[in-house]
Amino acid sequence: TSLGGEADLPPLLLNTAIEGGQTLDSNGIRKLFGSDAMAGGGLKEDGLPDVNWNVVIEFDAEIAAIHRDNFKDTPDLMVDTIQNFVKNDIKKIPKGSYFSACPVCKDSSLLKPGATQGNEDITAATAIAEVIKQRAPSIFTLENVQKYAGSAAMKIIMDALKAGGYNVDHQVYKAQDYGVSSHRDRVLLRASLNEKVPPAPKPTHGPPGSGLQPYPLWYDVIGDMLNAKKGDPNYLAEESFKKFSRAGY
Repeated sequence: TSLGGEADLPPLLLNTAIEGGQTLDSNGIRKLFGSDAMAGGGLKEDGLPDVNWNVVIEFDAEIAAIHRDNFKDTPDLMVDTIQNFVKNDIKKIPKGSYFSACPVCKDSSLLKPGATQGNEDITAATAIAEVIKQRAPSIFTLENVQKYAGSAAMKIIMDALKAGGYNVDHQVYKAQDYGVSSHRDRVLLRASLNEKVPPAPKPTHGPPGSGLQPYPLWYDVIGDMLNAKKGDPNYLAEESFKKFSRAGY
């Protein structure tokens, strides 16, 4: 299902070894087409505004509606699973473009210790591998929980990248090392078909004595919300503060 805003793709710029992966903006600047699978509310789209996001896939209709509110100009916002999208609409992803995914990871979550990889995780990874094989994105990125790095699902994706001749780098990054007030460890995979993968960004924050900026605490970020009353847009329930405290953020 397409959630409104469906439109024909703008004229494609065919050049070098890239088939339809780029376009020109109104200023004549070359921009990559981008497709985002399991996009959520659109954090990636917000962080990478120079990408021409033409296809966004989110299986949760309520979350997809939030994405539509945040990014009204996305040409095609699909309310679907990546499995169904690949089966029915894979050609909407231009060859040679940028493809990003945050695949299903129910059985890699820390909330399910000891779980084995389930069918949904495997079929999602298989669908992503199929995009890599059929659409040959010039750039591919993946983000997921730390445990996903050693999973059978990750191997399916890595095998597709290897078979396609991609340059690949994947590491576990700690969000607090880059100024986020959260203990959030995530594996980030970066792959490039035509160029070397740039060096990993160096941490900007660290513990005392590291010479880096100090880790921000959650109170530094949202402490001003403590005095907000119920009904105020800045109100955060007391239970949420207790949760942050228990987690040691």
